[in-house]
Formats: sequence, structure tokens, C-alpha cells
Amino acid sequence: MDIRVTVHPHQTFISECDPFNGLAQEILEFLEAGASVLAFKRGQLVYDSESTSAGFYLVMSGQVKQSIFSADGAERVIRIISRGGAFGASTLFTEQPARVTTYAMLDGEALVLRRALIRKAVQTWPEFADRMLRHMSVKLYGLVGDLETCCLKSATQRVASYLAGIAADKSPHELVIEVTLPAPKSVVASTLDLTPETFSRELHRLSANGLIQVSRNRVAIHDLDRLRCLDCRG
Repeated sequence: MDIRVTVHPHQTFISECDPFNGLAQEILEFLEAGASVLAFKRGQLVYDSESTSAGFYLVMSGQVKQSIFSADGAERVIRIISRGGAFGASTLFTEQPARVTTYAMLDGEALVLRRALIRKAVQTWPEFADRMLRHMSVKLYGLVGDLETCCLKSATQRVASYLAGIAADKSPHELVIEVTLPAPKSVVASTLDLTPETFSRELHRLSANGLIQVSRNRVAIHDLDRLRCLDCRG
């Protein structure tokens, strides 16, 4: 793995990322001092499902995806991670393999906080330990939600829920809410456990019903409330 140490300060970036935002300066300085930078190219393997991740990764630029594969090679994308997002937490405190394969989708860099560094911070600062526990709890809660979506919701509900989710930080008072899909439609479809064809068909259905308008990877949401209701009733 091509990891190079940078001399540029990254405290500001670390402090902006969950779960480290708002931590004491002393903790941020400790994390920065032990951090290194992983530069990756599109299509590069970061680590595979049989490996244990090197530490806790904070994406500074570019984009990565985490996937699982069936015995016949079929891929299911679990997560898409862009700037400010984190991955690698699941194996920080165990020696178990990651179970997910992590690839770079776009050229970029990630700040790597090594496992020993994270463990030392957990032992030293209760505040830091609390943040890591909260972070893992949120991720576990989200994973259960994803499982519920894929096992119990219809294709229409999955797409409606996904679009409403990525529009959550937009003002509900806007007449038209514009969002951008974070990855190609085929990859987004995989995160919802849908085929690309089914995903496109559901987008077309929502568009025909006047809820959204799609232009390449941009989606204009015309009625967020109806979209949310559709998620509830399918």
C-alpha cells in the first residue's frame, strides 16, 4: 500500500470530520502528529475483505466505495464515501478481517489514523473514547436501517427513501430541491440492492408522477413531502 507522510498540517480537516469535530486541541494535535496520507488512484484497491484495515481513514479528496462480493463475483456496494467521510472503524479493535473490499472510485487522498494511534487516544482521553463509541453506534444503527430497507421495502420505497435522505440537509421551503447523485446510477442502484434497470425504471416512474425530474446525475425534487410519504406506504 502506497502511504506517504505529509508535512502539511491537517488539524483543521480532522476537526471538521465526524467523530472528531469539537475535540480539544490537545487531542487534535496528537492525532495529526501520528497521521499519514494515503494517495490512491481510480480503481486502486485500498484493502480487501480478507485484510484488516490499517486504521481509521478520513477521505480528504476523491471517492471510495466499499463492497461485498458473492461466490460468483456479483458485487453489492455497501457504502460510497466522499470528502469528510470515514471508514475502517469496524476492525480498529479486533483482529478480524474487514469483510468488505474498499476500492477508489476517483483519484484522491485519505488521512490514515493508525490503529495503535486510535487505541492510545481511547485509553488517554475519555472524551475521545465516547466519540468513537457514538460514531460506531451511529454506523451500526445505519447498517440496521439499510438492512431493513433492502429486506422489507419495495423498489419504489427504496428509491424514494434514498432521494429524501440525500435531500435531508436542504431547506424544506425550497419549491424545487436539487440534489446530485454521489456516484454513477449503477453504483447507487447497487447500494439499494437494485439492478441498474430497476433503479432507472423507478426514477422514471417518480418523474412521470411529477415528484422529480432527472437530468444525468442531477435530480430536481418537486415534492419532498410526497416523496417521504411514498417511502412510508410504498
